[in-house]
Amino acid sequence: MQRYLELVHKLGNEFDVFRLMHLPRGQNKKADALSKLAALTFYHLLKNVWVEVLMEKSIDEKLTIAPIEDEDPNWMTSLVKFLIESELPADVKEARMIHVKAPMYVLIEGILYRKSYLGPSVLCIGQNRAKEVLREVHEGYFALYSRYRTISAKVMCIGYFWPTIHNHAAEVVRACQSCQQHAPISRAPRHPMIPIMTAWPFCKWAIDIVGPITACSGGIKFLVVAIDYFTKWVERYREGNKSALGLYGNEWVDELLKVLWEHRTTHKNSTGETSFSLIYGMEAGIPAELLVPMKRMRSFNESSNDEGLRANLNMLEERREIAAIREAVNK
Repeated sequence: MQRYLELVHKLGNEFDVFRLMHLPRGQNKKADALSKLAALTFYHLLKNVWVEVLMEKSIDEKLTIAPIEDEDPNWMTSLVKFLIESELPADVKEARMIHVKAPMYVLIEGILYRKSYLGPSVLCIGQNRAKEVLREVHEGYFALYSRYRTISAKVMCIGYFWPTIHNHAAEVVRACQSCQQHAPISRAPRHPMIPIMTAWPFCKWAIDIVGPITACSGGIKFLVVAIDYFTKWVERYREGNKSALGLYGNEWVDELLKVLWEHRTTHKNSTGETSFSLIYGMEAGIPAELLVPMKRMRSFNESSNDEGLRANLNMLEERREIAAIREAVNK
């Protein structure tokens, strides 16, 4: 009830005049008559009691995401025309460019994909969708607030592509006030670092203290950082993304879990995998995939999905061994 009351006060502040009046029972006769009218007039109807089960509270906020449509024409138009109808632009240079690029693209169910050197084909999107995907990855619900190369790499690892992805990511970072304010300071060691190796997840942890940060409720200014050596799973917050929490002032504790989730679902250079995939055997979905649905979301089947998850767990040991080799080579 306290949450409902807070919402009433919040909505009331948006009106010029807002009053709550208590009506005595003697002045409520019309409402009483209306409530009894159905029982008096429709006596011949069945006295069925219909029960509606509300699965969610009306006070809870719901995330509504509308699919983003691309503008037309865009950079994909010429490629699609060539792949479908073998139609080339009138300009000779542009036609030659399309002819050279076309082998790297393929149409699947009428949707354009680009062949990738790192894995499966990636979904091609236009400028409108590109802006929304970058915004979601950089400053969305699970905000990354990282450098533009990391952001562009994550977007491509998720499975999206457009020709100017790197430049657009750089523009997003340069326009972000929080990223500029909390830009990382180089603290390169004076002496060579001694690599610490571990063979399996959660066998060895590193613990440190980060701070001081803006004091939140309770006067908390410091964080205890715990990170697994093998999977790079962050159990608390690392200093590299202080900009992700700088926007929230003294309410940064409430946003901490979102920042941690973003770290756990970002590919690490040392292992070539995300922390999430090395633990659960699969990649986690992110809100950006709701804005521009991928093929795995459009063809989701609960029964076959459960079977696939179990198969991933069976092959997880091999995946971890490969990650350990990559980490050793990297160090």
